[in-house]
Amino acid sequence: MSRTATIILILVSALVFIGVGFAVGQVVQAAINTPGSADDPLVSQSYVEQLVGQRTAALQSLIEDLQAQIETLSQAQINPLPNNPSTPSTPVDPDPGTEPTPGTDPDPGTDPDPVDPEPTGKVIEVTGSSVNVREGPSTDTNKIGSVVKGDELEYIGSEGDWYKIKTKDGKIGYIANYLGVLK
Repeated sequence: MSRTATIILILVSALVFIGVGFAVGQVVQAAINTPGSADDPLVSQSYVEQLVGQRTAALQSLIEDLQAQIETLSQAQINPLPNNPSTPSTPVDPDPGTEPTPGTDPDPGTDPDPVDPEPTGKVIEVTGSSVNVREGPSTDTNKIGSVVKGDELEYIGSEGDWYKIKTKDGKIGYIANYLGVLK
């Protein structure tokens, strides 16, 4: 075979392989990206946009909650309570294995006054997903329990930015007022 015939045969073979490769590629691409399927780039983009929209809305809600908390804390810094509940008014027993010191509360979370406060007839509906109930109107006081969104607590009164409440199991404590709605 002559040299020219060999070159022509190689060129024709290359063109055939290119044509076959193009045809196979089109068939494979058409099978993978069927219009309207989950693999379709337009469907995937709309799914992503929907997901991003949902996440953005959730984050915006969280930002608004945090801004409300910041505002509440800012107001607490501007208008501090006259009695700082983070400073204990009674001495703390240095040896917890001994009898309680007179004037201390051996059972945190119960009202030291043996007489139950008068019911106000009002309730607090918890709006936070999980809310700590504290001994006093400050995050510096001990946690004595927790309540969840939708729980209804007996309203006793307000101290600054805190609600004084009574839980269903009878504990007297405090929750931050931005985590509940007075009804």
